[in-house]
Amino acid sequence: MKMTDKVFPLKLPTHPVKADTPVVVTGWGRTMSETKKTTLQEIVTRTITVQKCKETFRFVDETIICTRATNVSPCNGDSGGPAMHEGYLVGLVSFGTKVVNRHPSRIY
Repeated sequence: MKMTDKVFPLKLPTHPVKADTPVVVTGWGRTMSETKKTTLQEIVTRTITVQKCKETFRFVDETIICTRATNVSPCNGDSGGPAMHEGYLVGLVSFGTKVVNRHPSRIY
């Protein structure tokens, strides 16, 4: 494989992601207005503590990061997409809830 400006290895973090870290998530999933996207979507969300995440997902441990967004979040079709922080791949979109305490929760 030839490395270019569009093909390159991803950097992986060397330490755990702290709570309240901004994470950029991209994907082709659903939005509130459309069922299928033709343009890659991007959001910025923030991580939450393991303890806060356990309020919704009891199985969570330090190997999983969670986010909670106020008005946007990954949705159907975004699974497997990257969660990035400062050029590092910190997670891959896995699954989430529709609404918890009026804020969607997502697992990476």
